[in-house]
Amino acid sequence: MKSSRFFSRLAALAVTACLLLAAVPAQAATGLAGSGTAADPWLIDSEYALTMAYQRMLEEGTAEHYRLTADITLTKPLDNSFLPTANVIRVGASQAMLAPGAVFDGGGHTIYNLAINSTSNEGEGFSFFEYNAGTIKDLNLVYADNYVYTGYDPMWGGIVDYNSGVVTNCSVTANVTIGDRTIDNMEDSFTQGFGLIAGVSYTGSSITNCTAKGSINGPAGYTAGLVFGDWVGISGCVDQVWVNGNVPGYATTGSVITVVLNGEWLTFDQPPIAVDGRTLVPVRAIFEALGAEVIWDPSDQSVFAYRESDGRAVLLYLDDTVMAYRLDSDSEPVAIELDVPPMAINNRTLVPIRAVAESFDCDVEWDQTSQQVVITTH
Repeated sequence: MKSSRFFSRLAALAVTACLLLAAVPAQAATGLAGSGTAADPWLIDSEYALTMAYQRMLEEGTAEHYRLTADITLTKPLDNSFLPTANVIRVGASQAMLAPGAVFDGGGHTIYNLAINSTSNEGEGFSFFEYNAGTIKDLNLVYADNYVYTGYDPMWGGIVDYNSGVVTNCSVTANVTIGDRTIDNMEDSFTQGFGLIAGVSYTGSSITNCTAKGSINGPAGYTAGLVFGDWVGISGCVDQVWVNGNVPGYATTGSVITVVLNGEWLTFDQPPIAVDGRTLVPVRAIFEALGAEVIWDPSDQSVFAYRESDGRAVLLYLDDTVMAYRLDSDSEPVAIELDVPPMAINNRTLVPIRAVAESFDCDVEWDQTSQQVVITTH
């Protein structure tokens, strides 16, 4: 599994960093003022200081505090080449990690022209943080024009790849393309993917009041505006990202809605939305997940879904609250009135999930706390 390889590599990096940093002479840390405590954090005011902070954050087990004290415009990719050539041991990778209890406080400042590359690491292209188990707050990142992620690791987030901690009041502005090398390394798994805020956010973590702007182009089904995988604890975020050319416009002031079918997460190229207390999801994705074939007729803007195994069928019309369904191939069609009609969002037709799922003999439950739709087939 991709996740097990990641955590093995994470452990190896932490051990290596501990050994190497022990040998770094005192002057290696002179680029940072402060002492790394909550009361006296390491202060970052230049690209050199930022690189020095990266070196310290490679020691994933250290719960230190960092604070950005000025806007920084980078003049070159953020990698080990910023370090002086004398009296400094180069740890190798240029991906930062935050341990439990560690804090990176952006102070509301912005890092401009961000590009993260290192020829001394397997990836050759990174996000700002690879792993976060601490807190990242009040940080704004503006990536270099037409940034291309070419990393070996097929999980990328503009702020953090893997989030197990807190990300709050942050923003990312970027136009990112996922490179061919990254795509070639992908497995057929939903444990990897790409988003402008994070690649994945695990249970127990949170991403709040963050904004993503720009565009991201990557493999369909694995690329999202905010976060690709495990949309857990996400609230108050705004998505203004063109994903693979689809017009932005989806924004949420509450938690991101997720859908689970028989214990498996469903992914959508257009996120689910809530309208008048009803959850709507992309029509093709939900019907195909339920084992039905889908036919879209542009002449009358209708959607017909048919499941051959039991003869169940559904007919809906865009912007029409009447839905017709049939329980099996021998029954007569029945019409019902929907609370919310199917609607078009970002060139996708969205339908009310409870009505269509129940028409295909499913139980549907809504978890208000996690903002999750849970579907179970009979």
